Amino acid sequence: MVVLLAASIGSWRAITATGRYKIFPVVGLLIAAVGRGLMSRLAVDTSLVVAGLYMLVTGVASAW
Repeated sequence: MVVLLAASIGSWRAITATGRYKIFPVVGLLIAAVGRGLMSRLAVDTSLVVAGLYMLVTGVASAW
């Protein structure tokens, strides 16, 4: 949740600084695709750190 909040604030600041907003859904979709691809590679023996990083990527995508 902290990463989601930070990414949300970061995208808001980027939008207000540049005035461009149309690129952010496209970037979010690409990040989501990468995150879901990473999540599909999880296995039973995947470490918690790696699983957490994959979830972090997926969470950042929802804020963009």
